[in-house]
Amino acid sequence: DACTIKGGSLYSVVAPDCTFAGAVVYPIGCPSEDLIARMQAIVDEYPEATLSIEAVDEPDYSDPTDEMVAILTDVVVDQGMEAPVTATDIAISDCRYWRYHGVPGFWYGPYGGGISTANEFVTVDDVLHTTRVLAEAGAMYLILSGK
Repeated sequence: DACTIKGGSLYSVVAPDCTFAGAVVYPIGCPSEDLIARMQAIVDEYPEATLSIEAVDEPDYSDPTDEMVAILTDVVVDQGMEAPVTATDIAISDCRYWRYHGVPGFWYGPYGGGISTANEFVTVDDVLHTTRVLAEAGAMYLILSGK
């Protein structure tokens, strides 16, 4: 159970144990071993505590000056939308699988509400816009790169 705290059985009884789970997002340049070692050092101060790591995804990024950023921006603007803002994102996306193999990956759209919460949504118009942008940008990239 991600991002939870569990302990005890009744509000009026001191819990004999407590567990909590969370997701840690850490910055590019911070090796996971360093972060895990720091967490373990904290846990080691409490003999009754244990640390369990379920999964680790190393921080990743793509060069914001990559030609695909300019292509995506041009396509978005050509379709009558505001130029997207280039930003580091803390959300987990499948772009990491490309990046882990040295292939730049960029995330664009669709915009929605309540991201990563109950009742998260996107509009049909945004899905269609994103589909057009990604298809055109992909084609432009292949044409410009001669592939």
